[in-house]
Amino acid sequence: MFKSITIIECAHPLAVTVGKTYQVLTTDNPILVDGEMYIVDDNGNDNYAVFTLCKVRNNG
Repeated sequence: MFKSITIIECAHPLAVTVGKTYQVLTTDNPILVDGEMYIVDDNGNDNYAVFTLCKVRNNG
């Protein structure tokens, strides 16, 4: 399970900063075993796409 991630690169127009570390949060969705992971981006919005659209490093 991810606790935080660092953005390595992102070629998509997402509100994240390369090199910045973000806390990983999860939804409380009973359909998904561990919930759905997301971060709060630089605009203060929940961002679920960062895991598929950006290269990230799992910080544990």
